[in-house]
Amino acid sequence: MEKLWKEFQDILNEYLHKTEEYHNEYIELRQRDDEDTKIIRLHYHEVARATEQIGFLKLDLESIREDQKLHIGELLKYKKLLQEKQRKIKSEMEEGLSKDKNNLRHMVVCSHNVAAKLKEILKRGENILQIASICKKLETEREQAVPFGRKKSLFGNAENELKKAPEEFKEKTMFIVSNLENFWLRYNSARIDCACLNEEKLALKEENRVLKDKLKAYLTTVTIANGGGSVKDKLRPSSMKVERIGHVEANNVGRCFNKDRRRPVTCVSVVQEGNLSVAVRSKHLTSGKFRKEPEVYSIVQGCKKISSQ
Repeated sequence: MEKLWKEFQDILNEYLHKTEEYHNEYIELRQRDDEDTKIIRLHYHEVARATEQIGFLKLDLESIREDQKLHIGELLKYKKLLQEKQRKIKSEMEEGLSKDKNNLRHMVVCSHNVAAKLKEILKRGENILQIASICKKLETEREQAVPFGRKKSLFGNAENELKKAPEEFKEKTMFIVSNLENFWLRYNSARIDCACLNEEKLALKEENRVLKDKLKAYLTTVTIANGGGSVKDKLRPSSMKVERIGHVEANNVGRCFNKDRRRPVTCVSVVQEGNLSVAVRSKHLTSGKFRKEPEVYSIVQGCKKISSQ
């Protein structure tokens, strides 16, 4: 037994001696395998964790994409709405600009027309005042009872008048209103006089027509009495002209004006009456311009012109 045990020991030692190198390599490889196994296990956990993170990230990416799509859609709608508003505001601004230009053009034209109209009214007022100052010498006591015109204090600086208190403005306004009432009283009185003179003009025209008929009959009678034959048989020569014929009646009474009464209807010629008038000789009298041969018209026509304005 001892011999066998010893042989066994020798064989084992020899085996160990021969396999020692392989055993060391095995141990070394086993150690490496353990280390690699640990590393693989660690990498596996890292891969699993990374895969899980990738899954979460994919879910987050999908949710973010959906949110971004919704946000982009809202932004596109808002952009479209802003573009429509911008287009609408631009069109309104262009329309308002064109409207303002038209209004400005209309205001300029209206202001020009108003300025021209005011100049015309001012000139007409100056003409009325000058005619009134000229005709003041021919006024009766009845017409002088109503005052006309304004004081020089009303022609002051307009800016100073605008800066005054409202009470002073009311006083000035009431004073102007009273002057305007006096002016319209005189204006209505002048229109009544013009109507009377118009009636007188019509009566004078009718009288002139009757006188022409009588003159024609008288000339016909004189021609027949002198043996000239009928007027139809012998035409009147073109060289014969009746320049002036004065008609005088036996009971002719001189004219006189009563200050308490209106002007009576007379038989004075309209041309003579216009020549005797100093106030209504021509519209150029007030502006200081005279013609070489001014056209003389009657006071009736002058009154019509003033009343028509």
